Amino acid sequence: MWAPQVIAEQEGQQPSGAASAVPSNAPISELTFDQWARQSYENNEYKDRYLNKFAGDKDRAIFGVAARTTSNDLSTTDLIKQANLNYFKELLSQPRDTSLSLAVWDSLNDIQKIEAQRHFFDLDARLSDRVGDEVMARMEAENAIKKPYEDALAEVSAEIKRLDAKDGPDTQKVRDLRMRRERLSDAIHAIGKGDEPDGRLLKREARAPKLTPAEAKSLMEWQDMGQTDGVKTHALTFYESQADKDAKRGRMIVAKVSKGDRSANNWMIEGDDKPLAVLGMAKK
Repeated sequence: MWAPQVIAEQEGQQPSGAASAVPSNAPISELTFDQWARQSYENNEYKDRYLNKFAGDKDRAIFGVAARTTSNDLSTTDLIKQANLNYFKELLSQPRDTSLSLAVWDSLNDIQKIEAQRHFFDLDARLSDRVGDEVMARMEAENAIKKPYEDALAEVSAEIKRLDAKDGPDTQKVRDLRMRRERLSDAIHAIGKGDEPDGRLLKREARAPKLTPAEAKSLMEWQDMGQTDGVKTHALTFYESQADKDAKRGRMIVAKVSKGDRSANNWMIEGDDKPLAVLGMAKK
């Protein structure tokens, strides 16, 4: 651990990496404490003398330059404290309209941050802008994570609505879809709280292959809906599987036909006034 990190931990300051390379002419408003200390050392024409005074210990020589002392009797902690005071004093000696690097502000301890915000005119506004940008970025990231779950939820909800329109009791498929809808809603809520959603919910189940015309026909049947006031009504129904058809559950009415109201001899499709004699044959 480089020595600035020792004092940083003691004073609540965030170490920013001792080895960070910075231009030799970078202004202090763009330098963290450790960068400034190293720059001060490298730019000092007497750095070899400091290195000699501190018995070849380059870290202590760096802090000696920054603390403006050649006393090797001081502890490293005391050297760093004095160097840090010099750094912050020089930082606040900059014109108040100087644009302080936000990375530098991040590296300061809490007391220094408050003093810096008081000194530099535009710092509060730029910090507020950064917070706003970070919030927007988090929202965009959250929405990107939510979208596939919201799309899946819309798809499941639409399928439940379609199946609910059928006559008959709930099928196992509907019950499974309702459970999946609830889990998708929970996942979206979890994302909003910053929790990890269940990615398994996005795995699509294998879709059943399309039915051939013969298979579709085998799942259809005409059902007698009874007679009212001399009008006979039959319905052409469809089931999603042979098991549903055998159990007479989850039927979907494809069309209704009637005879006796608009035509005495021919069946007519509900909603269409044209009599179709061939319907009689189709119903056989």
